[in-house]
Amino acid sequence: MHRGYISIGVILITVIFLISNISSGINLKETIYTNDVPDVEDKDWWPMFQHDPANNGFSTSIGPTTNKTLWIFHSPGKINAISVFNNKIYFGTNKIGSSPLSESYIYCIDFNGQEIWRLRGINNFYSTPLIYDDKLFIGNDNGKIFCLNADTGELIWNKSIGNEDLSSFTVSNGKLVITSTNGYVYCINSEDGKLIWSYGTGMELVASPAIVDNRVYIGNYCFDLNDGTRLWRSEVGFPFLSSPTVYDGKVFVGAINELMYCVNSSDGREVGDPVSYTH
Repeated sequence: MHRGYISIGVILITVIFLISNISSGINLKETIYTNDVPDVEDKDWWPMFQHDPANNGFSTSIGPTTNKTLWIFHSPGKINAISVFNNKIYFGTNKIGSSPLSESYIYCIDFNGQEIWRLRGINNFYSTPLIYDDKLFIGNDNGKIFCLNADTGELIWNKSIGNEDLSSFTVSNGKLVITSTNGYVYCINSEDGKLIWSYGTGMELVASPAIVDNRVYIGNYCFDLNDGTRLWRSEVGFPFLSSPTVYDGKVFVGAINELMYCVNSSDGREVGDPVSYTH
């Protein structure tokens, strides 16, 4: 699922998102970094939902050695999924019910917990920001896509594609792919926001696509990234609901019947028996 949030408007930075390798002897009254800001070229950043277009959710970065809270960032709203790139932390927020004290924003903060920029929105930002080609891409819960300068927060373009909730983006070769709860898959040019292709699946989509070798995987479908041609539809008997992970020629995905399936990435044929993921 593409949604995920912290139930209060606070980030407790206990792990620094698998990016930094911090000494256990650090003085918490000082800044997190002095002369040891991570080398941008050497870090395995987390710039999008599930780390990469294949939705593998795997990072080679070293995790923290302690659970000490280094700093706290307060936001007037619920904080949702986070991306980290080039020593910057990006996330969206959404309003808390009808509270007049909560607001929707897109934030960029640094590794010391200091705000760099923010952009106020009218609707909620549930999805994970995508950082790509020095730009930030994010959709809201009313079918609107925003493209911002990742360093300054300046709006580059925005586009409306209906009025439904949008998933997190996946990207490959300048093509953004996103789904909507209206059942459509959209492919959009990252430079100008123009629609390249769309496909209606006839079912509500709440997951984020995966892209591998110019193929888009979402739900029970596989599409050609360039023109949206449907390459196959998996006939396992149950709708696939979760965001797929593609690895070693196979697609792993959860279905509505509470089973996880493995299908061949080339033709959608089922591989082995499904596995229950309920407890």
